[in-house]
This record gives sequence, C-alpha cells and structure tokens, in this order.
Amino acid sequence: MDNPNARIEADREIDASESTPTREATEGSTPAQPQAEASEPVRTAKAKPAKGKKAAETDDKKDVLAGLSPERRITVLEAEAAMHSIGRKTTEAAFQLGDQLVVIKECYPEEAEWKDWVKTRGGMNMRTAENYLGLPTRLGTFRERLITCAVPSTVCYGLANVDPAVVEDIVGRYENGPRPTLAEVRAIANGSASAEPDVAIDPADVGGLAGLRALGIGKAKSGTKVVGERVAGILDRIDPALERHWRGKRVAKADLAKAIVYEARRASSELQNVAVFVEPNDYGPVWNVNPISFPVDSGWRKVSDILYTLGGIESWPASDKVGTWLVDEVIPTLEWAIGRKPKAEKGAEPEAETATGAKPAKGRKTKPKRATAKSRSTAKPKQEEPGQAAA
Repeated sequence: MDNPNARIEADREIDASESTPTREATEGSTPAQPQAEASEPVRTAKAKPAKGKKAAETDDKKDVLAGLSPERRITVLEAEAAMHSIGRKTTEAAFQLGDQLVVIKECYPEEAEWKDWVKTRGGMNMRTAENYLGLPTRLGTFRERLITCAVPSTVCYGLANVDPAVVEDIVGRYENGPRPTLAEVRAIANGSASAEPDVAIDPADVGGLAGLRALGIGKAKSGTKVVGERVAGILDRIDPALERHWRGKRVAKADLAKAIVYEARRASSELQNVAVFVEPNDYGPVWNVNPISFPVDSGWRKVSDILYTLGGIESWPASDKVGTWLVDEVIPTLEWAIGRKPKAEKGAEPEAETATGAKPAKGRKTKPKRATAKSRSTAKPKQEEPGQAAA
C-alpha cells in the first residue's frame, strides 16, 4: 500500500521543481522582472534579446504602465509587489498568484496590452499566465479543498479545463485516499479511465461530506441499473400481451395487470429513490415527507406518471382501449426512459410495403413489425370477433 505521506511529499517535490515568477525575480525587484547586466545597453522595443539572457528592463515596461490611468497604474504596481511577496511554491501560492494576475488583467481591457504586460513585466509566457488565471476563476469552489489536500498545482492546471463533476470525483480521491498519481488524474480527466472515486474503504465508514458523496455515487450507480432492468422487464411483459391487439382483439387486461402492476409500483418507488429528493407534505404534518415531483411536462414526469398509472388497474383505460394506450403512450415513454430505440423505428417500411416481399429492417428478426396508427389502417382483416371494434 502506498504511503500517503510519501505521496504528498512527492507531489510537493513536483511543485517545487517548477519555476515561478517569484523565484526568477531577485529580492527587492518588481515581481518576475528580469535583471539586466550592468554593462548591457538598453535595448529598443524591436531589438531581440541575446540568446540565454533575460530581457533587460527597457522603455517598453515604462510604456506598458504609462498607458494606464494613475489609479490603474497603482493597482498594477501593488499587485506586482504582492506577487513578489508570495513565498515558496505551493498550491495555495499558485492560487494567490492567480488572484493577482486577475487584478492586473482587469487593468488591461485590451488583450494586446495584457499580453504586453505578461511579456515585459510578468516574467512568464502566456500559457503559464493562463494556468495561474484558471485557478481562481475556474476552480474557486474547490479552492479550499484543493489546498487542504495539497493537490499539486500541476494537477490543478489540468483540472481547470475539465467538467466540474470530474473535478469533484478527483478531489474526492485525494480526500478519501489513496492519493492518485499524476498519470491517473490525467487519464480520468481525459476520459480514458473511470472518473468514479476509488475509495479504499467502505464509504459507509467514511465520515463527512466526502463519505456522503461516495454513498450517493454508489447508490446512483446501482439504482439506475435496477430501475432500467425493471422497466425493461415491464416492456417484455407488455410485448406478448399485444399480440391480440395486432390481430384486432382486445388485450387480456386482467392477465397483463397481474404481470406488471406490482413491478410498476416498485419501479415507480425506485425511480423516485434514485432521482428526486423529498419535501414536506402540504396536506399533513410537516414531519411527513413525500418525494418531490419531476417538473411538469418533463420527460421523467411522463415516465413517473405512466408507472403510477400502470401500478393500479383501476386507472387503466377501458378494455377496448388498453391496446391503443399501451402502443401510443406506455411503450414510447418507457422505451425513452431506458434509452431503447422505439420499435416503430426498427421496422423497414410501412406494413403495406412489407407485404410486397421487402425484407424487414434489422432489429426485429422474428416478430412482426408493430404498426403505427397510420399503418394499422392497412392491416389484414380481423380473423375473430368480427363484431368487436378494433382497439
């Protein structure tokens, strides 16, 4: 097992190996301001510095400040002084450097002027400046946790450009242990590895919000699978029951209800358990709570309503309308819930065309194509119960 303290020290060595504007600046000078040799002549703005030497302080630097108002000039100089006072390179120091660069950049509304400052007074290239800027501007909500966990600044630079949910998962790894390597973090951020926290111990034994988040992630992972499998099972029971409907007969309503009513009730509860929180009951004591409803007219509200209706046969349509209800409302909604391609899209051509001998589309090899409302008008005549209206 990796030694956590050794891993932290290794991360700190990575940070310590990076050059910073503060280290490159000499004591008492403007932050990140390169020093010229005493005998070196002042170069003009168009002159190219000698290879291997830092550019001397020239009139360019004065010009960068001269274009500012007195107030902004003071702001920039104060920010530069603050940058110079930042000590040893740590994650916290990287955030502080980013804070000061944000202040300075706000004083240069024109991008070209900002780049001039970075080049002549910043002592860094644009990529480095953007790395520092990204810390307070994009990782502000994670700042204290990243500093507390001593996440290397090199890792933080990469996290500034990924989805917040991925950042949350990676920070959770640092909080719960074992600490991931830089290669592991890059793999997760790039999507080439699982972004789920690899918790070393049972999340039920991890205290604080980190443990609670780990429990929630585990519940969502297993719960969504359970809901999907149960809804798929309901569809599988509806499918054979509709064979009578395709022949122009009524669906055996009572038999179908026995097969799916309790499954629908359970799927409804499991969906609420995974996807929504609870709220006080408006019609009873405040300590009684109910699951929050999905937004009106949303896709998941329709799924929730369908499952609720399927859970009670008394809410179903009349026997002669059950087949149409299942085809037009229930099946499309439940297929949407599990991401299954609608059956109507799996058929090749309308039924009138398939009768000419055209091959059906791949996806339904043995079962006949389920007709849409339009194609049912071309279906073959009823074979039984001719006096009964088709559903």
